[in-house]
Parts: sequence; structure tokens; C-alpha cells
Amino acid sequence: MTETIHCPSCGVEIEGDASSCLFCGAALRPEFAQMATDVSPTAHRVAHENRPAQKDRSAQTMERYREGYVHARAINAFGATVKMAALIPGVILVYAGYEVFGSSGSGSVIGVFGGVAIALAGFLLGGLGWVLGVLVQSAGQSMKAHFDCAVNGSHFLNDDQRAEVMSLK
Repeated sequence: MTETIHCPSCGVEIEGDASSCLFCGAALRPEFAQMATDVSPTAHRVAHENRPAQKDRSAQTMERYREGYVHARAINAFGATVKMAALIPGVILVYAGYEVFGSSGSGSVIGVFGGVAIALAGFLLGGLGWVLGVLVQSAGQSMKAHFDCAVNGSHFLNDDQRAEVMSLK
């Protein structure tokens, strides 16, 4: 098992074979690493939140995530638009096919087949467009879920900033 050490710069606990701190990026040299046992997670978080460089990183990180969420919401809205753009003409075609089928009577084979063909085209257009819209919306929702995971795991944001970025506050 690898030895765990504390970063001499920020105090976070890391594996001894790491070449740099995953939290603050400080270069690690095992010969200079100190075994710090008195750094609590709360003291560590407070110390990092109050550093000027940390505040700049927080602002940059929040902006990046905000832009990502805007992009994910746009994809989601586009999927909803695709669904409606396919569903409305699909319903109109199904209704038109029903009307052609109903008005053809029993004597017109062309009217019957034409009505069925129009209704079938409406079902295909509406159904396939709906499925495509659902797939596009699922891509947007998946992006949001990925951003939620990234935001929740970010060391550069505190809980209030996470809630703000995710629009929960």
C-alpha cells in the first residue's frame, strides 16, 4: 500500500507516489513532504476559499459551468422544438388521410389507398420526429447530468456557488 502524505502547500491528503497535488497543483517531492496530521477538512476548505487565487478560479469555474448549462438547456429546448415541429404536421397529415379515406366511399380504390398513404405518412413523420426530439432532449439532459457531477466534484466551488451555478438557489 502506498504511503499517504499531506501536501506541504495546502495540506490535502494524497498518495505518496503522486508528482503533484491534485487540489492545489503544487509540485511534490517526497523528500520534502511533511506528514501533517493536524489539518482538518474544514480548516483546509476555509483556507482555500479565502485565498485570492482561489476566488479567481471560482469565478472562472462558475462562468465555465454557467456556459455549459446554457448550452445543455439550448439542446434540450431544440429537442422540444423538433418534437413539436414533427408532431403538428404529423397530426395534420393523419387527419387529412382520415378525411380522404372517409370521403372516398367504397367505390374509389385510389381514394382509399391515398387516404391510408397520407395517414401513414403522418404517423411516420410525427412518430419519427417525436423519437428524434426525445433523443436530442436526452442529449441535453445527459449534458446537464454531467455538469451536475462536475460541479459537485469541483474543489474550486463552495456549496453556495454550486447551488448558484446549478440554478438551485
